[in-house]
Amino acid sequence: MRHASPLGALALLLCLLGAGSLAQRRVSSHPLTPKIKRESPAFPIDLNSAGTSELELLPRVGPRLAERIVIERKALGCFASWEEVDRIPGVGPALLAILKEHALLSSCKRD
Repeated sequence: MRHASPLGALALLLCLLGAGSLAQRRVSSHPLTPKIKRESPAFPIDLNSAGTSELELLPRVGPRLAERIVIERKALGCFASWEEVDRIPGVGPALLAILKEHALLSSCKRD
């Protein structure tokens, strides 16, 4: 029976460790791996005052939807109800439920 040399065992260990880290890099860069937002937002986020960067911290809100929210808010002056938010293209029943959980509508006074 032959025994492996300590140097051979070390080389094998390094190969295994290297393969593991390579596999981890491949998994984490895979397009289907969920992206974790770097900042931890202070929920709830006020849809009547948040900028696009704050809105993007909300689940399922990307740059284009955040921009549409701001544009619609400016057109209305503010959001008086969740029904007004629901009219924004890209916001449907599922996203509206998420927004209600993580956002709020501060008081809205229109002239």
